[in-house]
Amino acid sequence: MKVNSEQEKEHWRKEHLPKLYASGVLEAPPATPEAYEIKRPAEIPEGLAWNEERASDFGKVLHKYGVSKAAAAELLALHTQTLTENYQGLKTSEEEGIKALKEEFKDDYDNTYEAAARFAKSIFKTEEELKFYELSGVGNHPLFLGPLMRMAKHAGPDSSFLKDA
Repeated sequence: MKVNSEQEKEHWRKEHLPKLYASGVLEAPPATPEAYEIKRPAEIPEGLAWNEERASDFGKVLHKYGVSKAAAAELLALHTQTLTENYQGLKTSEEEGIKALKEEFKDDYDNTYEAAARFAKSIFKTEEELKFYELSGVGNHPLFLGPLMRMAKHAGPDSSFLKDA
């Protein structure tokens, strides 16, 4: 029997899914999206973002499609593993990048880093720009920090560019 219309599909779901759940063939989804109890996994490293609103949205999508709580837990574990692996890769490349900057600037690294911080404040002027700069962590990433440090070395002595220099 082919089920064609949305009404027929909904009727089939109401008629047959409870029987499949009761027989143990399928695991029933929780009664509400909140019942998935999606929380920040302990394995997610500190510094890696977790958004409660997205977690709530995830629960709503799982519920919409009738996903069981066990399947939801597996999906969240897979997502956590992906996030953690990606973060570790970025963290490693970030550490290698900082090491390369320290080799490039040698004994002048700390002074140049501080000059770059001052330089960044002259570049990011609006509250929105500063908030992005601070919240994104871009200012500490070597792919951004390197060019900023190189420019800061040249801009620092130029009082026409940096008025407070």
